[in-house]
Amino acid sequence: MAAAAVLFAAAVLLSLRKKQDGAWLDREDTTALRGVLAVFILFVHLPDACRYFSDGYAETFEPFIFQGHLAVGVFFALSGYGLAVSAGRGLAGFFRRRFFEVLLPYFLCSLVFLMAYRVRGEAVGFADMVKSWFSGDPLVTYSWYVVTQLIFYVFFYAAFRFFSGRKMKIAALFLCVLVYMLLVPRFGWPLVTTRGCLTFVLGAACGAYKRELDAFFAEKTAGRWVLVSGLLFLISHVLYFAVPFFKAHPVFDFSSAWFAVFIFLLSRIIVPAGPLFHGLGNLSLEIYLYQGLAFIAARMLLLRFGTGNIFAYALASILLAAAGACAVHFTYGAVRAFLVKTSIFKDKSA
Repeated sequence: MAAAAVLFAAAVLLSLRKKQDGAWLDREDTTALRGVLAVFILFVHLPDACRYFSDGYAETFEPFIFQGHLAVGVFFALSGYGLAVSAGRGLAGFFRRRFFEVLLPYFLCSLVFLMAYRVRGEAVGFADMVKSWFSGDPLVTYSWYVVTQLIFYVFFYAAFRFFSGRKMKIAALFLCVLVYMLLVPRFGWPLVTTRGCLTFVLGAACGAYKRELDAFFAEKTAGRWVLVSGLLFLISHVLYFAVPFFKAHPVFDFSSAWFAVFIFLLSRIIVPAGPLFHGLGNLSLEIYLYQGLAFIAARMLLLRFGTGNIFAYALASILLAAAGACAVHFTYGAVRAFLVKTSIFKDKSA
């Protein structure tokens, strides 16, 4: 795992390039960031898979470095940011776009997982699959983030549709997300389903006030704010581990918020470039959804060849996740084209 993590870090560092234009967080940049985060999420979940694969597996650095709430926080921030920028052009076709971009791929993935469970001889039915979406523990491994994001889409639409003025829209969105974070644990949802959620509001605020932020964070002062936000992230991240209160009450999880701010500001100066992470970014949803199956497939593959090497397992998991995501991405593209051509849905999301 350590060796695989070093290779990943080297790939990220070698891909970084100085930002050449003034377009802050444009589509190219956010896509590449999603690619980096998608692989990071794989490393977040790999330790548990490695422990299942190899008895007694343990790595001391993982609990501090591979913190999923950090990557999820940036994912939420990018989602809120993209929605707010898009909402500046209007909300027409909002749910139609979300159907094709997230809901339909998630439904199809749920069916794939349902079939996989049935093949393994587990008594899981369609009703169980649907119920799992509302339990905080979906049938699709690790997909609580996708379910939560779909809920936040509804919040976003309501806030930006029924409230006037940017301040009121952001305030209404903040209240909705805060209520979600306070209520879902009371309904038995795991605490992890509330990690990093407030960064969705942070991202939406950045998108709504993009012009003002562009003027405030001028290029010659961006470096100073990157250092400040990075320092505040490190302090809050240490407190996250040192003070149990912050882990027990995700509303006060400032580490994910400051990490998202740090990444956003850093993107004014340097960004991931090149085809690798941009390509992975286009597959980020599929990687997120199908990583659990990739872990199982890699485990079966290595056990078949009689090896228990953790590095080989980590590398095989990542390669299988990327290859599987690529295959699913193109398959879904064909399904989407078929639905647009033969149904009442009119594709205006391009």
